[in-house]
Amino acid sequence: MVGGAGQDYFYLSNPHSSDTIDGRGGDKDALTFLDHASADLTGISAGNNGFLEVSFSNGQVTHVSNIEYLIFNDDQSIRL
Repeated sequence: MVGGAGQDYFYLSNPHSSDTIDGRGGDKDALTFLDHASADLTGISAGNNGFLEVSFSNGQVTHVSNIEYLIFNDDQSIRL
């Protein structure tokens, strides 16, 4: 998924897919994981081509770029 020049909101509801999300422009782009609590997060690491890899305990890895906030279904968030 690719965002535009303004503030973008992305929502993921598949706990097993491997998605790539690029917020592009804007400074408050957010990605909400509808099927993951913050406790499911196992790490955030540098990936290829400037993307970050967001990894979860079930093996799911989501690649993000130009995303400023990760939001989880337990109302916890992380500013990247």
